[in-house]
Amino acid sequence: MKRLHAVARRFLPALARHAPLLPGADQVAYVDIDDTIRRTYGYAKQGAGYGYSKVKGLNALLGIASTLLAAPVIAATRLRKGPSNSARGAAAFVAETIRTARACGASGLLVMRADSAFYGADVVNSCRALGARFSITVRMNASIKAAIARIDENAWTPIKYPKAVWDEEGQCWRCHVVVGVGAWRRVRARWCWVPGLGQAVVDWLATPVIWSQMVKRMVI
Repeated sequence: MKRLHAVARRFLPALARHAPLLPGADQVAYVDIDDTIRRTYGYAKQGAGYGYSKVKGLNALLGIASTLLAAPVIAATRLRKGPSNSARGAAAFVAETIRTARACGASGLLVMRADSAFYGADVVNSCRALGARFSITVRMNASIKAAIARIDENAWTPIKYPKAVWDEEGQCWRCHVVVGVGAWRRVRARWCWVPGLGQAVVDWLATPVIWSQMVKRMVI
């Protein structure tokens, strides 16, 4: 399996040297990390088990590279046992994906994005060590709630997304967010630098996200 990963790491940068794989990557590029459960059948499938989705199968960890001008490209993969924790080996995997994206021409601003399953100091440190920015959904634990609760209302900076609507009653910009199949709602988006966390926090649909210092100036 490791040999296949090594082949993939060499193949993608080689392909990028001969084809416009990630146009615009010299300006801004994105790396998205996520995992998924793929159902398996039969009793003899090695490594199969029940993961977070309660479906018996194998866990696939995926690293995707993209730009504003390019379709997503799979930059790194890991096939793991079904019950594997999403964040298992995530720091090393994030580093591998970022290095592959750099080798494919992502020489400009590179932003790693992930959900709360990958929220952790090791993942953040991997991004910083390789000069990448990050946008990670935060788990709402007690310390995070306490840090956000201490933020003064006047310290928040509103975020005006494209096609945002001004709410006269709430005196804030609101954007449309899909919350289910055929369902959407208007929410307020705002950000603030939190000294206690050492990161910028984005308050969006009651789900905070941490941003690195440079990314907080961008709308992603």
